[in-house]
Order: sequence, then C-alpha cells, then structure tokens
Amino acid sequence: PVCIGECSNLTASGGVSYSWNTGQNTNPITVCPQVATNYNVTGTDGYGCSGTASKTINVDYPKPDFTASPNHVCIGNAINFVGESTCEGSIDSWLWQFGDGSAATGQNTYHYYYSSGTFHVTLTVADAYGNTYSKTRSVYVYPKPDHIVLSGVFNDCDASKIHYTIDNASIYDSYFSWEIPAGSGIFFDNHQTTIA
Repeated sequence: PVCIGECSNLTASGGVSYSWNTGQNTNPITVCPQVATNYNVTGTDGYGCSGTASKTINVDYPKPDFTASPNHVCIGNAINFVGESTCEGSIDSWLWQFGDGSAATGQNTYHYYYSSGTFHVTLTVADAYGNTYSKTRSVYVYPKPDHIVLSGVFNDCDASKIHYTIDNASIYDSYFSWEIPAGSGIFFDNHQTTIA
C-alpha cells in the first residue's frame, strides 16, 4: 500500500502498445490514489494480439497518537505533548485542542492548565486533501492545597520525638514535599502525613 498523497509507478510488459483504464497510453504510468483503486491495462503486441492485466493499490491513512508527560499535574504546571502518526509524510497540519477552550498547532507542544479537573485532549491531523484524523486522550489536573493545617510540637526540650501532622491530607491525594530542619524529625517518603 501507499500512504494517501503518495504516488506509485505501474509498469506493463509484453506488448508494443498499452491502454490503461486511467485513459493513459504511456508505459509506465504514475498514479496517486486517494482510496484503494484497481488499475487495468490492455497490451497489444506486434501481431495485433492483446491481453489484459490488473493491479490494485491499497491506500493507508494517518493514524495519529500522542503522549502527554506528565498526564497528572497540579494547577499551573505544564504538560508536554508529543504527536506521532503513521503516514507522517502525508500530514499537512497538526491541531491540538486541550479541552479547556485552548488550542495550538505543530507536531509537539505544551500547555498550562489553570483549573482542576479531567480534560480530554484531541490531536487532529489533516492531509493535503483536507481529510482529518483524530486521537483523544485524557489528562488530569489537581487543585493546589489551599487549607493545609500543620500542627504538632515544634520545640522539644526533653529530646523526645517531635510530631508534625497534616490534618486534611486525604483530599490532596496524600502527596507532599517536606522540608525538615536538621534534627527536627525523621523523613521517610513524600506520602507520609506525619513526621516523628
């Protein structure tokens, strides 16, 4: 098969003259099908005897896809989008729709989201004939914490353990980055809500 917009040469043999169902009488001929097409040729030899042959050329179309990295972010962080497709040589344009009313062009791009939620991102490519092909994937944007409550013992004259607790961690997916002064606690991982 050929990709849409690509051409193929067809060559007949065994005759001295040829007649194609495209209306051409030359040999070989160049064809640029937009859909699967059957080509017939009738060849005539020097004795006036003729024979017919046929060839079907199938056509492939762009099948776009893309990656979003990362596809889970907090508000105000960028997501990078990288587009790809079969039959890339047949593509004339790339259009991104980010699901929040914004759009961009080009094979690769990035986007910032300023509201939280699930957004359906669509990549649409167009070929030289105006045909369009699309792929949609989802990205997820989380709100920034706006009511984190940090409580605990902040001075420890008795050298006992110091406890820090975030009271409403569950609504923010329990993912935090701690900055702990030297000697004030033991840090295990970013998912803990209490440091002792």
